[in-house]
Amino acid sequence: QSLIKASYILSILALIMFFVSSDIKGVSYFIVSENIKNGSAKLYDDEWQNRLLILENPDQLIISFNEFSVKPTGLYFDDIEEDATNWKNNAMSHFYHKESIVLIKE
Repeated sequence: QSLIKASYILSILALIMFFVSSDIKGVSYFIVSENIKNGSAKLYDDEWQNRLLILENPDQLIISFNEFSVKPTGLYFDDIEEDATNWKNNAMSHFYHKESIVLIKE
């Protein structure tokens, strides 16, 4: 009985803290939903899918990509670099069987 009552009270307190939090915009759900509403999630996905088409094309061995035009919080974390010898570029090149992959910054 008392264990059920204590867990019920803790659950209510957790919900109150969640909704009263002054940093509600920092919660992942709100960040990602804002990216969906403002269209940046869709644009980022479109740009990533275009990259993927190129990466999966066995005829293209030397690749350069433009920077993503948007970098939505919660979805975008990192990218390749301008330096083809960077470890991230090398890892992507190796994974997709490419000779070279670089980023072109605008």
